[in-house]
Amino acid sequence: MQKYHDLGARQSNPNNVEQLIFRLLSKIASTYNLNEQVRQKFIKDQFTFVSKLLSYDAYSSSKDTLEIAARIKKKLVSQKKTDVALNFQELEAKFNKLKILKNHSALLEFFFAYYSEENKYELTSNKNSLNFCSQSFEPPMVNDTVKNDVIEKYSSTEKIHNLFKNDSNTDLLRNNQRLKPTFILNETYILRELIYAMQGVDGKLFQKDPKDMQSMILKVEMERTVRMMVMRYLESGWFYTRLRRFLSTYNNNPSAGLVLQAFCAYVSAELKEYHRLLAVLESQLGDKDEGTDCSNITLRRLLVWLEQPLERLKFLNVICDAVRDKKGGILLSILFTYSKYGDPNKAALVKSGLAKCAIPIRDMIIEWICDGQIRDIHEEFFVGFNNSIPNERLWHDKYNLRKSQIPSFINEDQAKKILIIGKSINFLRVICNEHKQIRALANIPEIESMLDQKSDSQFQELIDIAYADTSSYLIEILLKNYKLLDHFNSLRRYLLLGQGDFIRHLMDLMECELNKPAQDLMFPNLQRLLDKAITETNAQFEPSYIISRLDVRLLPPSPNDMGWDVFSLDYTMDGPLKTVFNSTIIQRYLRIFNFLWRVKRMEYITCSLWSSHKADVEKLRKMSEIYEIIHQSNIIRSEMIRLVQNLNFYIMFEVLEVSWKNLSEQLDNSKDMDDVISANEQFLDTIISQLLLDENSKEIAKELRTIFDLIVKMSELSEQFHKIALAEFDARKQFKEKFTEDLDEDQKTAMDNIERKRYHGEVKPKIRNAKNQLNILKNSFNEMVKNLLEALKNHPNDSLRFLSFRFNFNEYYY
Repeated sequence: MQKYHDLGARQSNPNNVEQLIFRLLSKIASTYNLNEQVRQKFIKDQFTFVSKLLSYDAYSSSKDTLEIAARIKKKLVSQKKTDVALNFQELEAKFNKLKILKNHSALLEFFFAYYSEENKYELTSNKNSLNFCSQSFEPPMVNDTVKNDVIEKYSSTEKIHNLFKNDSNTDLLRNNQRLKPTFILNETYILRELIYAMQGVDGKLFQKDPKDMQSMILKVEMERTVRMMVMRYLESGWFYTRLRRFLSTYNNNPSAGLVLQAFCAYVSAELKEYHRLLAVLESQLGDKDEGTDCSNITLRRLLVWLEQPLERLKFLNVICDAVRDKKGGILLSILFTYSKYGDPNKAALVKSGLAKCAIPIRDMIIEWICDGQIRDIHEEFFVGFNNSIPNERLWHDKYNLRKSQIPSFINEDQAKKILIIGKSINFLRVICNEHKQIRALANIPEIESMLDQKSDSQFQELIDIAYADTSSYLIEILLKNYKLLDHFNSLRRYLLLGQGDFIRHLMDLMECELNKPAQDLMFPNLQRLLDKAITETNAQFEPSYIISRLDVRLLPPSPNDMGWDVFSLDYTMDGPLKTVFNSTIIQRYLRIFNFLWRVKRMEYITCSLWSSHKADVEKLRKMSEIYEIIHQSNIIRSEMIRLVQNLNFYIMFEVLEVSWKNLSEQLDNSKDMDDVISANEQFLDTIISQLLLDENSKEIAKELRTIFDLIVKMSELSEQFHKIALAEFDARKQFKEKFTEDLDEDQKTAMDNIERKRYHGEVKPKIRNAKNQLNILKNSFNEMVKNLLEALKNHPNDSLRFLSFRFNFNEYYY
């Protein structure tokens, strides 16, 4: 654009377009009878008008030559100038055939506009009445206060208003109904300015808004149609500036992460393509200094060309806003979601970026499943690790799955397999000291096979093969080198009381020691008795790596605890076995052992009580009052034996055997270490729940412990009364031996009185007391059994409900 200056300065260059226009206007003015002052004003006014026409010719509502010609003919006919219209038609036909002229439509537009303006200056005698003839012409100046609205986000409908102020030309502004711009605008110049504005660079027409330094604003007034198109281009400049600001924030930022940096590299590549497009457009516009301006590029045509690039910029801005401050798998999941966009062009744009951004995660996966290594300083990988965890907790705690970082295109099952593959490699290397490379990766899968697994199974096959090879090799090492199944069997035989002869002999050997208070137990004595039980039973044939792990453990005692209550067998684990049988698992085995040990003790007590008293039954039968109590105690003892035996049968055959069978099947079908650990935990969970040791069975367990306490009390009461009965039997036997025929009647009477006094004073109260205690114990036992049966009947576990039928199969209790 150029500013209007002194007209005399234009005569220096005869080839200047403005000079040619000035000469044309001077010649036209000479045809009118005007004085010099009016003539100069006429030339100035028309020159301004023509300059405006030249600047806005590209935006005319019609560019078609035939349409403009039709408008001119219609104008002539409306003025009843039919002859002139016919003459114009002939001239217009010749005009179109002139090859020297390139832009016919623009010239016709100029002639038509000039003809329309010509009526304003009729040749009359009062031409001097023009109210502005005495004023020197000055173009309106742009006001310093320009109100501009910021380009809204993703919107191209902003209205920009430029206020012009010039008091000397008020009438001129009112007559034209339009602001006269200071600059002479032409389309090529606007296009050049737009090329810079679309890159966020300030120019003469468009500058950055000082409010946010991102959006571009207009500095001059334009027609509405032109302004709307220009605003569309300025919107792309705003998108471009936001993308550049996004890149400046995260690009080459070490804390941004590899995936985000890859995304920034992709956005940079897209901007390079955008730059290349703008460079091509700029080259097609030509060089104004060299006079090579191109007229075949217009704002409307450029808008069509740039439609798709502008949409790409807009969509890239949307994605950048979505991934801001995101990293790793979260960022990839967002991109994968946008790759399912309905518009195929936008979906293709995101897919190409996703393929580049997923490469760091793909490389981490390959390195993890091949070498068990993680290089993830930004915590982008979905496999996390903690170096502070000791090696004995390597499998359980050192490596974990970050579910939030799992990309959407990798399902959770694949993520778990990837985690297990790397954990298995590290477990073999660190815990098992196995440094053999399991499998070498021949070909790295294409990134598309990971992103589109429905059409390409290469990535899935890689994961499945690596998982199968690594896990099977680890289980093979555990079974062959560390005898995993042998240790499972040992726990079953010793901690779950499966080795019956050993357990029975151990109870016989330790009975005297365990009948002592818990505080009086001596650990060496118990260890010696354990070794003796091993050497005197079938346990002596166990391998040394089994027997060496079997040990004695004393639980922390409570007040009034006996040795039976704190004694426990122990089984020590080390090396890789400690991963499967960690301290928590061994504690659960010991908890089960304590319950089974208590049940086995109840059976041992009741059976030993019967066997020890069986030899004295015949001789005590003759004492009817004593034998009545013995008979009653035998009935109660029989009820207790039946209850304990049914409970023991349920434990051994319906709980332990069934659970062990399920465990064996699961171990045979285990594919990895997690399956082995899970099978063992499920085995223990089943036993604990069915043995009333879980949280849901606390109340029933209390009832059962009370019954066990009554059995122990019954044993103590029977022993005490049995001693009383034997003492009475011996006393009566001695009395009979002393009471002979040699004694006279007085001696016999005296001895008989002494004996009666002894019996009624010492023995009979004991018998009465024992009978009362026995009745109380019987009633308590029956009441507790009924409570137990009622609780079992309402238990959610089917096996425990059936146990209540076993206890009361003959409906004895109710």
